[in-house]
Amino acid sequence: MKTYSTTSVFIRSLSLFKVVSIALSAISPTTSVFLVYGFCLQEAGNKILTAFTIGACIAISMAFCYAELGVLFPRTGGAYSIISSALGPSIGYGSSIIFISLGIIISSTFIDAAADYLHSLISYLPVYTIELLFIGIITLLALGKISESSIVASFMVFIELSVIVIFTVGGFFLNGNRLGNLIVDNVNIFSFNSVGMQGVLLAVVPALFAFNGYDWPLYFSEEIKDPQKNLPKAVLIAVFLAVLIEILAITSATISIDDISRILRFSDPLVIITKSIFGNMGELFLISGVIVAMFDAALSSNLAFSRVYLDMARNNIWPGSINHVMSSTNRNNVPKWSLVLIGICNFFVCVIIPVDVLINIVGIEILIIYLLIVISSGYTRLHRDCSNDRFMMPLWPLMPIIAFFGIIFAIYNQPSILVVTIFAVFFIFVAYDFYFRRKYSI
Repeated sequence: MKTYSTTSVFIRSLSLFKVVSIALSAISPTTSVFLVYGFCLQEAGNKILTAFTIGACIAISMAFCYAELGVLFPRTGGAYSIISSALGPSIGYGSSIIFISLGIIISSTFIDAAADYLHSLISYLPVYTIELLFIGIITLLALGKISESSIVASFMVFIELSVIVIFTVGGFFLNGNRLGNLIVDNVNIFSFNSVGMQGVLLAVVPALFAFNGYDWPLYFSEEIKDPQKNLPKAVLIAVFLAVLIEILAITSATISIDDISRILRFSDPLVIITKSIFGNMGELFLISGVIVAMFDAALSSNLAFSRVYLDMARNNIWPGSINHVMSSTNRNNVPKWSLVLIGICNFFVCVIIPVDVLINIVGIEILIIYLLIVISSGYTRLHRDCSNDRFMMPLWPLMPIIAFFGIIFAIYNQPSILVVTIFAVFFIFVAYDFYFRRKYSI
């Protein structure tokens, strides 16, 4: 089987600040809250904060696993490279189909949602035209130098963090005396009609989707300065900022609701909440910021997954000579054909699949990747030399255990048809690689 060079084609030009900015762009707290809040509220009701708290515990535990494994396997493939290196090439090959899917679906979700929001402001622009425009601009920006793309990401992160901070402060202080009610009524969000634990766990998956992106620094392992020091810092800074910002925003939004049953009649509850707090002009300002945030999140997603696709080509994952194409870069050392492929697929996914279905698929695929990362964490600790000159997570194995049981409970409560289908595809690819592909050099 022909192999391709694993020598890095990248230049270490990213500082800690720049790579954290890219991670925050990928997490996109503003996008995450506005994208999943309605779905989580529908499933968890007044226990939405409980769902996000469970999700936060899993996310923080996973971040420590990512931080430790990232410095052990510092390759541009990120989580894919970790799984392939720790658990073997067949498991890596099986996970590759999930990463290929995530690379397309995550950014498609952001683009689709951003186009819908912009269409609500400028109704004469067709949604498909907006999506095509966004995809074109994102692809052109991503094809530039990563240092320049990171500057764009940093600027957009500043805009979106301003939006989410204004929204959060408004929910706490500009909506009558509800902050006082929150304290007096023993946290107002728990005073609505109760929901079962299953509803809470169903909402955990979109909550994990909301926090996802803190591992993005790992996809730039070959471009960040001093990776042994800065990679774990970037991952942990990103996850703690995401948890803090999003939990506060979710709390602010929920205590602004007078009648949960009435708010759920609307297709986008958070837009209604925004309008009730800030009025029509405030709503226009915040929605504009949300569009910028979603665009930025899609850009960061395509930047990261184009590098995953390149690393897959290094490992000969793509069929035949496609590996040579996917491993090539332009003069800016950017995986050009990976970005073009993602952009083309983005448009078709946006046209064909609704956002709520995309969120469900991404959530389950993320859980499967998390599970493989947790297993990788345990395996490497038991079978590799754990030297003291690199980052080691504290309180091991507490973090992987918390993450493992949280993931299992969350998977158990997801729609069975989606879970079974994704796991079946994964195991089919593992078996294909193990029994046929390597044996016959396919």
